[in-house]
Amino acid sequence: MLEFRYRAPEKELPAPLPTIAQIEASTAIPRQYKETLIRFVEPHFVVKVGRSVRFSEGDNMLFARKHSDLAVPTLYAAFRDTDTGKNYLVMEYIRGPTISMVWDKLDKKAKDSVASQLKKGLDQLRKVPSPGHLGGIKGEHPWNRLSHGFPVTGLDGKKMTTGHDWVEAMCRTAQKSHPMYEGRYKWTTNVYHDLLDSTSGGEQAVFTHADLFQENIMIREGDNKVVLIDWEKSGFYPPYYEYLQTISNDKWCNDWTDYICRFLDPHYRESFLMYHFWAWYCCGM
Repeated sequence: MLEFRYRAPEKELPAPLPTIAQIEASTAIPRQYKETLIRFVEPHFVVKVGRSVRFSEGDNMLFARKHSDLAVPTLYAAFRDTDTGKNYLVMEYIRGPTISMVWDKLDKKAKDSVASQLKKGLDQLRKVPSPGHLGGIKGEHPWNRLSHGFPVTGLDGKKMTTGHDWVEAMCRTAQKSHPMYEGRYKWTTNVYHDLLDSTSGGEQAVFTHADLFQENIMIREGDNKVVLIDWEKSGFYPPYYEYLQTISNDKWCNDWTDYICRFLDPHYRESFLMYHFWAWYCCGM
């Protein structure tokens, strides 16, 4: 049986929604997490399938389309197959290359267009008033990509609302991975609090894509419109978080790095501190 979380009006569908059989028989591209697949039901649909697929991604897509001029794939349906436990997000099939495929082939005018389109849309999203918490638009716990995507919660498991919550969760996560002796841990967390508390809380939070890799930025065939995909990790995060995620995952192999600062405000202090966190979490110090 199918349980629908969202279904677009019939008049907005380019064709009847694909059946489970049609989806499962279509061409699939495996993702990093083996339980999740991207399936192409040509010519109209792309479907994200898996038990770990989160319906919040669909909510984020609808949110971004409502509050910005960004091109975001249309969400046609979000449902669960109760017989298999799989979740399905049925989306618009966007034709065109990703930035990672063509960036070095673009001229300056085309690159400038990509940056300006991203800046306009992202600035619009960042102006949406904060709900007063960190995490998903419906209050889901935040996901910190710097701790390998593990969810982090506020103190005592409560909703994360303050900069103190955010920093405590980060430090507790790193301490669990690579413990410091108590004195050094206390000193380190105090430094983090001094530098981040005032800029990390829910009142300062801005809506953030949180996964602006080149592979998630497409140039649509026909009109060269920039399309953002993969809204799985999106939500309300500290103002520096988008820049940090984008710059820290850049491969630094071309001038894409220069263009990042054309559509995102740089946050150098927070970036260096987060590189410190990454070293602590992954390697210990």
